[in-house]
Amino acid sequence: MRRQENRRIGQYSHLLALLSLAAAILYPFGVRAEETFEVKAKTPVVIELFTSQGCSSCPAADKFFEQLAGQENVIALSCHVSYWNLGSWTDTLSQDFCDIRQHGLASLDNPPKIYTPQMIMNGMNPFIGSRPDDIKSAISAARNQEVQPIAITRNEKNPAL
Repeated sequence: MRRQENRRIGQYSHLLALLSLAAAILYPFGVRAEETFEVKAKTPVVIELFTSQGCSSCPAADKFFEQLAGQENVIALSCHVSYWNLGSWTDTLSQDFCDIRQHGLASLDNPPKIYTPQMIMNGMNPFIGSRPDDIKSAISAARNQEVQPIAITRNEKNPAL
């Protein structure tokens, strides 16, 4: 019986050690009421891929996108659109919200462009997903831009702000 209790305590000791370490690391970063601080870091590049299993140009873009996803400071988001779903055939990964997202981003362009494979960098720069050289150049240019600091303010009177 005692051995079983010791095993249970042993199982939780790893969790307790991890929580203690997290508290020790995070404690100095606590924010007081009305305190402001700046975060300065390399800005990641966000790449969104709009793709479909029904698109003949998409497999090459999907493969290139996997390489992008493995890069440091790249946030890669893949979204399978549903507008390629025809008749009885359906893209098994498609989501209606991907169509809505792509249409929303396209509405910022004049004229709006909707196609697959489409990659959009940082929510505003559309690229044909099957043209890796264009995307690589754009990522390099974005990484060379000056990073803007982010100011975060916490208001104790209204924690939602």
